[in-house]
Amino acid sequence: MKAPFSIVLLAFAIVTGIGAAAAQSPLPKEGVVAFSAVLHSTGLHQVSMGNDLSQSSYEVTGGTVAEKEGSLPDRMSMRCVGGGRIVKGKSEGETGMCEYIDVSDDKIFSTFSVSNGETPGTVASHHTVAGGTGKYTGITGNWVGTRRSLRSPVEGQVVAVIVYKGSYKLP
Repeated sequence: MKAPFSIVLLAFAIVTGIGAAAAQSPLPKEGVVAFSAVLHSTGLHQVSMGNDLSQSSYEVTGGTVAEKEGSLPDRMSMRCVGGGRIVKGKSEGETGMCEYIDVSDDKIFSTFSVSNGETPGTVASHHTVAGGTGKYTGITGNWVGTRRSLRSPVEGQVVAVIVYKGSYKLP
């Protein structure tokens, strides 16, 4: 007797979900982070005052992959909201907040600010880890990422890759 495809798919999701949660080992009390995030805008709002000044807000979602499998923040989903101003074609004052969510639904929170990157066409994203839930309660740290935009397949939306390095501490 053949199992319906939906049952096979559900069984696979349960096995891989339990395997990923069970495979998590306790985090060291402090450590370095080295990871990449791929982000996609889910909302971009902009108001312009002529050609010289505009204000925008956005929401992005995505996911992370750590350089070392299983280290922080490997395989976490990510959601950020932020905004900034563009004055005479230059970004000014971009800030926001992010949440990183692991397979156990525990979260890490960060605030960020953005500056021009060292390489033309890149942006530096400076994150301050501002706490968390579950096993991340009381976490602190900082990480800096270099953001490079990709060509979006959908006009008016943004797709970007950010490569981060930094550190964290748990109480």
